[in-house]
Amino acid sequence: MSEMEYTQAGWTAAVVLAAGRGKRMKSSVQKQFLELCGRPLITYALQQFEESGVDQVVLVTGKEDLDYCREHIVKEFGFHKVTAVVAGGKERYHSVYEGLKALAGQGISHVLIHDGARPLLTGRIIRDALPEETASGRSRPPRPFPIPGLWARMKSCFPGKSIRQE
Repeated sequence: MSEMEYTQAGWTAAVVLAAGRGKRMKSSVQKQFLELCGRPLITYALQQFEESGVDQVVLVTGKEDLDYCREHIVKEFGFHKVTAVVAGGKERYHSVYEGLKALAGQGISHVLIHDGARPLLTGRIIRDALPEETASGRSRPPRPFPIPGLWARMKSCFPGKSIRQE
């Protein structure tokens, strides 16, 4: 199924969560904004959605990071599918709710929720996460999918470093 066929059955959207504080990391920089191979982590997921059949993306971030995300993430990296940057809530589920509210009334039939601090998203993962429409107009559940080469891709960003797989 092509990227365009996904959108014919109804609009698809993604809510990308980037409001976490990363307290366990004890870093002065929130993990979604840490650089990996010269780019903030959040940009890897947003790039995959930009190149996918998803019609629009809502980026959910901390209230204090709204302007930063609009200017230095969305605008600077040219993410045209990001239609809204909204403030998240106290807990993850509050942030998901705020992202879904931004999509209300827009005819969205499928929504993907993604943690923006997880940069190894691929186009295939996005395609496989969306249900396929059958000839009768009903949806089949998403297919299970492996993530081939995950660790190899991570290691390529850190040549000469040892990465533990936990």
